[in-house]
Amino acid sequence: MICGEKINLRAVERSDLEQLVLWRNDPEIFRGFFTTFPLSLGAQASWYEELQRRTDKKVFIIETKERQAVGTIGFDQIDWKNQKAEFGNMLVDKAHRGCGYASDATRTMLRFGFDQMNLNRIYLEVYAWNEEAVQLYQKCGFEIEGVLRQTYYAQGKFNDTVLMAMVRDDWRARGAGSNGHKGAER
Repeated sequence: MICGEKINLRAVERSDLEQLVLWRNDPEIFRGFFTTFPLSLGAQASWYEELQRRTDKKVFIIETKERQAVGTIGFDQIDWKNQKAEFGNMLVDKAHRGCGYASDATRTMLRFGFDQMNLNRIYLEVYAWNEEAVQLYQKCGFEIEGVLRQTYYAQGKFNDTVLMAMVRDDWRARGAGSNGHKGAER
């Protein structure tokens, strides 16, 4: 388990699959993902089986300290040689937004990536219209590196995305390295 101040991150289990499908197919959550089609339980089960074999992708369940699952977070395209990964799979259930879980999970994941996985660069791509997410990531230390124009077709139009990143030196300069965050792995 990876511990933050308000949340814990744990491995995705087979028993989580039905909840994942409900979250991912919620129209408000679905529109923020770079996917085209609704997700079936069978497709989620196939994804889970593949996740168990992959070394370039890690996804976690975000849980409250009371062990209630409230979302997901993870790394994609983990490049162990070049010490970089794409931050993603971020979602927090609508009923639990505004509680600080997303920012704590993001900071916890960054700490884990830099301090435990020895990553040097963590980057992400987010829809430009998703100002709430862009602000969250900036608050957590990500910097905007650019805008990718008309990258994804969704909801009847091409959408721009914002490319954001953080490197380990900037993470440590913010005082957020291993001594600057209260959470710990166990």
